[in-house]
Order: sequence, then C-alpha cells, then structure tokens
Amino acid sequence: MSRPSTPRQILSPECDRVRNIVAVTRRLQALTEALRECLPNEERSHLRAVTMGVSEAIMWVDSPAWVTRFRYSVPEFLTLLRTLPDAKKIVTLQVKTLPRELLEVPASLPLRRLSTEAEQVISACAEHIEDPMLRAALQRLAANTKGKNGSPND
Repeated sequence: MSRPSTPRQILSPECDRVRNIVAVTRRLQALTEALRECLPNEERSHLRAVTMGVSEAIMWVDSPAWVTRFRYSVPEFLTLLRTLPDAKKIVTLQVKTLPRELLEVPASLPLRRLSTEAEQVISACAEHIEDPMLRAALQRLAANTKGKNGSPND
C-alpha cells in the first residue's frame, strides 16, 4: 500500500488533483458568466452558479421566485449552452434555489473592546516588560479600549 500524499504534495500547483479542480472550476465559471451575459442587468445577480454533469446542467439561483422566472427561459438557456464548447452534450437544464446556508454570508462579530480596568492592568503590566516586542504588543492590546473619539468603551 502506498503512503498517503502530504498536504503540501496535494496542494502543489503541479499536482494533477489541484490542476483538475482548477480546470473544472474555470469551466463552470465560464458557463455561469455566459448565461449571465444573456440576462438583463437586473436579473444577472440572481444567477449564482451553474453546475454540470455529463448531459445535464443546473442553474442555481437565489430565491424560489427567480427559479420560477428563469424556468420560462430554459429553452433559450439550453440553446445558448449548447453553443459553448464545454456544454455541447447538455440535454437537460434544471433551475434550483441555492441552499440558504450558501446564500447567507455570516455576519461578523461586533468588535469587542476591553474595559477600562483591563486597560489599566495590561498597561501596568506592559511597563514592567523588558522585551520590546512583547511590551509593544501589550500596549496595542491596551489601546483597544478606546473608541474612535477616545472615550472608553465599558
């Protein structure tokens, strides 16, 4: 039995696995862009991606309302897809809603500030540190207690 590849070997640009993934991704991006180009401007952002099998393709859109709207244009989309080199064998095209988990961008957590008491403790500690890099890091951390206007956030 051969030894498993190391992460460095797998992620190397010379690795066939990575090369294949990149090639497939670029083909799917090209298909998505080709379909977007044939849509009116106000509809383009609702087409999120196109995936493709041997003889079928799926258009992923951002809501059920757009699924209904795009389904009316499936014959035109199929005709367009068949003109593209990578999609000549496409027979069916489905329109589906992208799962909500993939649509939602997680909100970043609010920036938390240290209390004034924490600032005082960390600043006092920094004054007694001999290592200049550690002292500077502690001073930056202590500075995280002030808002843009200089007032402390408790």
